[in-house]
Amino acid sequence: MPVIDSSLEMVVTEPHPERRCFWEGCTRDIDDETKTKACSRCKLSRSCQQADWTKHKTVCQEPQYLDFGTWLKDHEVELKWAAAQALGGYKGPNLTSTHCLMVRILRSDRLPVGTTPGPFVIVGADALALDQLARITPAKPEDTMAQRTEALYPQIDHAESAEVRRDGGLGIALIAFLLHGMPRKERVFMFRRFMLGRPAPAYQRYIPKWEWAVQSLVNGKLDDPVLLDEMKNALLPVPSSEDSDPDQAKTSQ
Repeated sequence: MPVIDSSLEMVVTEPHPERRCFWEGCTRDIDDETKTKACSRCKLSRSCQQADWTKHKTVCQEPQYLDFGTWLKDHEVELKWAAAQALGGYKGPNLTSTHCLMVRILRSDRLPVGTTPGPFVIVGADALALDQLARITPAKPEDTMAQRTEALYPQIDHAESAEVRRDGGLGIALIAFLLHGMPRKERVFMFRRFMLGRPAPAYQRYIPKWEWAVQSLVNGKLDDPVLLDEMKNALLPVPSSEDSDPDQAKTSQ
């Protein structure tokens, strides 16, 4: 199934997309080579199609692609809160100009059907130094490590981050998404930058289990309205600054 980023009108290329059976009663492993038949939306092996057709023809709503852009928009609140927890200086120094928030995500079509309602699940998140990120992201062979790091977080971002901090905000945070589950174990990165505003006095605190909290909420494993309300109100706007800059969104493959 193709991965797209609707916010950038971009498709993450899959030369030979893998096909899987979407019948919930299928016992085949997702790596099984069995050929599948197509209804108007899904892929089913012939036996599964026959077994499931009465139900399938009326409730089939399987997506034709996995949309990273829409998923990101739906969970922007949780992800920005996680970036503030990881990089914002609630515990130790402010890291927005020296580190990124690394979020490892897995395609939902690599999981058993019905495992998650979304196109991706978070499998891990932590702060990572920019020079370490530069070592694992694709780059031109001739680029030095300094050039690779500069490409990830250029001087204009350093200047804007410093300005945000002068105005009481936390800075400009880089979030790097490492997409797992691509064919041939390809390493695909998706990048976003977000302005982290002023910490709200009532919520200016470090949550030791922030990684678990954001992973559980985004993956639909935790229903905590109080925590979600805190995430929504944790950061206040910085005067004369935009919340995020879509022109600085990147994808690397």
